[in-house]
Amino acid sequence: ELSCNELEGCIPRELGSLTELRRLGLGNNKLRGEIPQELENLENLRYLNLRCNQLDGTIPAALGQVYHLDLSQNELYGEVPLLKLQSTILLNDNKLTGSPQIHVISNGILDLHNNRLTGELPDTILYENSGFCLNISENYFLEPIDLKGCNPAWKMHNAFQSFNFTAKSARN
Repeated sequence: ELSCNELEGCIPRELGSLTELRRLGLGNNKLRGEIPQELENLENLRYLNLRCNQLDGTIPAALGQVYHLDLSQNELYGEVPLLKLQSTILLNDNKLTGSPQIHVISNGILDLHNNRLTGELPDTILYENSGFCLNISENYFLEPIDLKGCNPAWKMHNAFQSFNFTAKSARN
């Protein structure tokens, strides 16, 4: 775990040779450049935290097997590769585009807010699973998202049903 150490520079490609590595925490540093493709060699990697850096480029497809993937608050762009939600995927606050290709396997958190995503959400996100948290706000989805056939877990929790919101309007 090397998070919050003001590390600068690029992520070393040599990390890909640490084939037994299970956890890699480099979040909250000043790392820049692309995520090295060599990380695909880390078949045992289950936890990857690269949040709050200045990383750019696309997300390597091989990261789709990581149980906890946090790439939030970077400058990543391009389409979201096929990822398997097994625990946590945090890709918020980037510049990701296209329609996300996420296969939800188990309960967890999927945060895609504040990107440039468009298109449709896969049925595996909306209809085939329950018990996970989804945030897709602040994107460019133009089509309405039909929640009629969604699992009952999507229904608003009773604790929030009694809230009333009002807004004051300015009059000229």
